[in-house]
Amino acid sequence: MAAKKVTPAKKIRATKVAAKKVPAKKNLLVSLSGKNLLVSLSGKKLLVPLPGKNLLVSLAGKKAAPKATTTKTPPKVNVDSAQARYDALLSAMRVHGVHESRSWDAYWEAVDEVLSGRLYLLSPKPEEHLADGWCLAHTKQGADACRRNALVARFCSPDDERRFGVSKLFSVLRYIDKKVSPLPERGALKLKLDTLRFTLVRKGNSSAGSPRSEVSVGIEDATVKEIDALANDRATGPKPSPLALPFERAFKKVRGFEESRFSVRDGQLTVRNIPLAHLKTFMKLMRGVDWEAALPK
Repeated sequence: MAAKKVTPAKKIRATKVAAKKVPAKKNLLVSLSGKNLLVSLSGKKLLVPLPGKNLLVSLAGKKAAPKATTTKTPPKVNVDSAQARYDALLSAMRVHGVHESRSWDAYWEAVDEVLSGRLYLLSPKPEEHLADGWCLAHTKQGADACRRNALVARFCSPDDERRFGVSKLFSVLRYIDKKVSPLPERGALKLKLDTLRFTLVRKGNSSAGSPRSEVSVGIEDATVKEIDALANDRATGPKPSPLALPFERAFKKVRGFEESRFSVRDGQLTVRNIPLAHLKTFMKLMRGVDWEAALPK
């Protein structure tokens, strides 16, 4: 016997009758209307906008996991660990500070870690939340002097510190940073300075006909002034001609001409490092230089 064919209209009526058997309070209808979410419960309708791309549906306390996003969260800083490290460094400074002459390197390595890591911000005293205030409170020196000593302690061995002194080693490190290779900002790295050589221009033997000559010397034979001159691209030979001194004095304290250089040789004036932005000021000052007063009488 062939099955009786059911028309679509009958299907719709059957669905409606079945719907009546379900209590109204359990009916939850969810549909999408454009970019909005239409929620119908017990005959009441609620239109919810969908601002994002994720849809979270919760039923009987169970939540569907939202779609994973690629948003990066900032790394968490372990304040307790940093505070413990800061306290340990202060303790090391107190221990090494008692015999600073014998443990100078270890003392300033601890200071270097505090300054480079800005751990002074963990101090309970607000006046120590600046590097200069912290340095004055704990080392009795300003921030610039502390950074100089800390830099030497970071890159130089205790033997080199006793052999060459802090002032010369600081000049050597400035020269290396500018002319050889930039020094790393963090981390201790002891440099081997025995092989470092400087090419200097010095006065020769006038009687032998060599008033100026280039020499290659090590750290022990170079002066702090000569090393600083190399780092700053200044000539390291004899003193400039007296005729160049009036020009040096006229531009010495003028802003914008800190790197300007003047030299007189064989009756010619050589000028270097004049900024184009200050060219008008340069011409005005040059007209006021009384260089003739420096001529030999």
